[in-house]
Amino acid sequence: MEILIFKTSVSNNADILKLKPYIDDLVQDGKWNFDLDDSDNIFRVETDRDIYSSLILLFNGLGYDCEELENIIATTPSRKRLGRPTPLTGRADLTIGRHAY
Repeated sequence: MEILIFKTSVSNNADILKLKPYIDDLVQDGKWNFDLDDSDNIFRVETDRDIYSSLILLFNGLGYDCEELENIIATTPSRKRLGRPTPLTGRADLTIGRHAY
């Protein structure tokens, strides 16, 4: 499983609910969540699918900023990720801050 971590302009539950059906369609059996308590409005995805570009296009197409955070460990020459991300709660969970809905 690869974990992708993005900085977004998603700012509230209504934004997440707008994105949810599209994210579920792309991520499929993977897991995803948002951390809106973080100043970067973090979006995390755990998946076996190659959906990096599709996620950015999805967010941008719906009017949201979305860019992958580049941090510690390089996973491919073109992308990086955090070393040990927080475990994801599950595909169907909406996580806002530290609260799952």
